[in-house]
Amino acid sequence: MSTNFTPGPWTIKHATNVFGKRLDTGVYGSVCTTGGHQSNQVDCTAENEANAKLIAALPDLLAALQRVVECDSLDYEETVEFGGYYLDVDIRVLCDKAIAKAIY
Repeated sequence: MSTNFTPGPWTIKHATNVFGKRLDTGVYGSVCTTGGHQSNQVDCTAENEANAKLIAALPDLLAALQRVVECDSLDYEETVEFGGYYLDVDIRVLCDKAIAKAIY
């Protein structure tokens, strides 16, 4: 499992710049930008801002998917907190695909 991506949490600055504590530098810095000319927001659009929000949520979404898959693998007694329900096979496949796309 690859863990060499910038760990969360990620935050947004200047509407379209996603920041986090970078592994390569050890300091808080840019993970990516979704728009604007040279990060000065000249070309900032609502779509650029929405993309930044989605990207900034990715570490949390990955952690949630990993937890869902982990809980689905537990014994019935250990899943009582989820009402004793097991994941639908299609949902499990979607979770596994998303996790694989993010870390492999």
